[in-house]
Amino acid sequence: RARTLAAILLTLLSAGCVTEIVDADPFGVDGTELPALAVPVAIPLGGANVAPGGAAADAYYQSIVQQLQDAVLERDPDLLAGLLATHDRDVAPAWAKPVLERFRGLVLPLRFERHAAATAALEVVGGVPPLGRVVPMRLRVPPVPGMAFVLPGEERRRVAPTRVLIEVTTVDLDCFGGRFEREFTDLLPLEDSVDMGEGEALDVAFALPALEIEGCARMVDVRCSLVPGTAFVDGEPVPIQSVELATLSFDLLPQGIEGVRTHPYTHLRNGLDSGDVRHLDNVFLAALFMPASFREAAIERCVEQVRNGRPVVARAAMAALREMTGRPISVDDRDGWLAWAQTHAQGR
Repeated sequence: RARTLAAILLTLLSAGCVTEIVDADPFGVDGTELPALAVPVAIPLGGANVAPGGAAADAYYQSIVQQLQDAVLERDPDLLAGLLATHDRDVAPAWAKPVLERFRGLVLPLRFERHAAATAALEVVGGVPPLGRVVPMRLRVPPVPGMAFVLPGEERRRVAPTRVLIEVTTVDLDCFGGRFEREFTDLLPLEDSVDMGEGEALDVAFALPALEIEGCARMVDVRCSLVPGTAFVDGEPVPIQSVELATLSFDLLPQGIEGVRTHPYTHLRNGLDSGDVRHLDNVFLAALFMPASFREAAIERCVEQVRNGRPVVARAAMAALREMTGRPISVDDRDGWLAWAQTHAQGR
């Protein structure tokens, strides 16, 4: 079943650049620090520190153990497996054999981490909805046939369930150049164990809440990671490290803007000429959609309003100019935009 990220209480703030960071954690980890996202696996060397005068094999296998440790830290299962295939032999000293066996138990976890990072997919279910609605999402990692690899769920009582960290950043943009930024996180445990080697996929459904609207467009960035924990290979527990699974960026826009998207120049021109603040959202949205073939004409319309329009319309025109040109000039700097417009006109 889908889980909705916890509701976020927001304070109405004036236009401008605002950052609000909220840790949403409805699943019982409030007040606790999230696990570290990079925990090196250390395997003790046991009797590797042999007394002076030991066989040369001891020193040789100490160097092999260091190479194995480096392969683990580099998260390289192929290198790890290759070293083991070459050196896990009868000639190995007695102390080295259990150490090599413990390294062998890390090959599958590392292969799973690589598989998950390479194949994970994040999507908005049913297409991106209009601004102001809940956004249903789905994270999926396909199965890895032939690998007896189980991610534990909440039904297991003696081990923590596999958890997925969801990190979300949203930036609301308004027609006057204001930016309202929010960041929040959630930690989602698996409800049921997943046997990745038996045709089961890691499949996590969640939803982004319908946050209060602070502008006419919202940029959304979602990042999903697997949190360090424990998995099972052939029934034996093995460590898994942090895995960056997938990211997805998309925009949420108001409902009913198909006309603006289809004819952006017409809506920008009409919105500026009307002088009605109710149409200034369309001016900004039109700037976002403006094709290259109409951009110069749109820039001229905006510059005209910066030069002669009422302050509220001129500010909206400057915000539209910034979106179309990418110039880092403030929406409060009328003289700066007029100076830029003169240079721009001379360079055409």
